[in-house]
Amino acid sequence: MDDNRSVYDYPIKCYYRMSDTDGYAASQLAVMVPKKRFHHAVDRNRMKRLMRECYRLHKHQLRLPEGKCCQMCWISVAKEMPSYESLSKAVLSLFQQINNHLS
Repeated sequence: MDDNRSVYDYPIKCYYRMSDTDGYAASQLAVMVPKKRFHHAVDRNRMKRLMRECYRLHKHQLRLPEGKCCQMCWISVAKEMPSYESLSKAVLSLFQQINNHLS
């Protein structure tokens, strides 16, 4: 069951797929912030840091079936630096959409 899916909630677009764990963690994350939208490396790094922190704090909300691994790629689509609160709400919404698909 290697089906690729995507979900979206501003400012994050999430591509994910489910696969067997095969020794991997229950979920894996890759984070991308395009240079086209954030020209300065400082801004790109801050955005990536905020996205990873939101993932770390909310990953327990993701309900995965036993023996499955969720591999995610988050891409920032914001044109300006979002607040932590808006990122946190978006992450919770993304996880809710993924949970709805899995159930």
